[in-house]
Amino acid sequence: DFIQDDLNTPKVIAYVWDILKDEEILENINQQDLKTFIEHIDLILGLKLLEHLEIESIPEEILALQKERGVARQNKDWVKSDELRQTIKKHGFDILDKPDGSVVVKVSE
Repeated sequence: DFIQDDLNTPKVIAYVWDILKDEEILENINQQDLKTFIEHIDLILGLKLLEHLEIESIPEEILALQKERGVARQNKDWVKSDELRQTIKKHGFDILDKPDGSVVVKVSE
């Protein structure tokens, strides 16, 4: 609707930002689908987002470990949480814990 409304760019950007901040959406979308979504929005708006944003493809196995670690943290099982973090690190990724959840990032070599 925003695009049909005279290309209401501020509303489109706010909508995209809301999606990218929504923890539930991010937990349930794979990284390739997220990248495709951003590519489509970028094509429409011409903001060249992907030139400034590198979305690393994160394997489903790592995302599953992240989710398992989140459950361990909720249960205050710090030993298991630390073990899962180490397993993730062995695969070349790390977890950044933030107040609103955790984010998996590729470790730079």
